[in-house]
Amino acid sequence: MTNIIADNAKVIKCIREIIAGLSPKSEKVCFEENSLIFLNQKKQFYMLLEGELTIRSRDRRHIVARLVGPVICGLGIMDDVYLQTTSYAVFRVLPRDQAFEIITQKNLWQVMFYIVHNYAGKVCKWNNILTQMSSYEVICETLKRLEGEPTNIKYSITALQYVQEKTGLSRSYILKIIGELKVQKKVTIQRGVLTGLKHTEL
Repeated sequence: MTNIIADNAKVIKCIREIIAGLSPKSEKVCFEENSLIFLNQKKQFYMLLEGELTIRSRDRRHIVARLVGPVICGLGIMDDVYLQTTSYAVFRVLPRDQAFEIITQKNLWQVMFYIVHNYAGKVCKWNNILTQMSSYEVICETLKRLEGEPTNIKYSITALQYVQEKTGLSRSYILKIIGELKVQKKVTIQRGVLTGLKHTEL
């Protein structure tokens, strides 16, 4: 799993430009925590203003990515996923075809391209990690990513759960490697939560 978070000024600016362009024709929709949103059933274009979600695979039910507003989703690129809110979430929503028409009318395709290119780059980078590294290296890399998460995410999930959601590796193997890293004092785990990590040693 990779994080899809608007983490730099240009991406945030582009997302907000899309939201500003589409909002007048959209509807405000709010979802409670743990709501399920099936993107391709109604072919809607979702603009997350506030809140957090995960993208989940419909067949394996594992987490594909984590979304933190502001982001856009519902482009119709992935047919086999759905969203699950992990907090109260506020959206602007409109039909996908209408969204694309407005993007064309307002000449926002270059802005949209930058956003999609940014997201795709992150997904490809994580896919390369999963396919080119050993399972041990994948776990270490995932723990580094957990260390860099926002505090509200980092301390609300156990290291085991986070790694398992991101990698799909077996629970027993993850526990074995985390146990070894703890013995080697490369990570500090308290009540299952990662509280310290030595980047230079992983």
